[in-house]
Amino acid sequence: MTVINYHYLRFLDDRYKFKNILNAITNRYQRISFERVIACILQCHEEAIVIFGDIHNFYKEFIHNGAWDLTFDMIDNLELPIVKIRQSQ
Repeated sequence: MTVINYHYLRFLDDRYKFKNILNAITNRYQRISFERVIACILQCHEEAIVIFGDIHNFYKEFIHNGAWDLTFDMIDNLELPIVKIRQSQ
């Protein structure tokens, strides 16, 4: 998940003309590919400001043998300001 400064986004749009690219994206595979490319572009010009830190350190107590062991009840009890539920791509 990303929070982007409007002026930074305008700078990137002026440089890379995202509007032209967006018109060419017509299916899910292309959208997922664009998400990966834009992630690289976003990191290319400015260093990211991390708000909550490394997600693996933040939830370290819930990771066992490389697998996440979180239930919705556990997440609810953490009282976090933001919770993102991720679907599989």
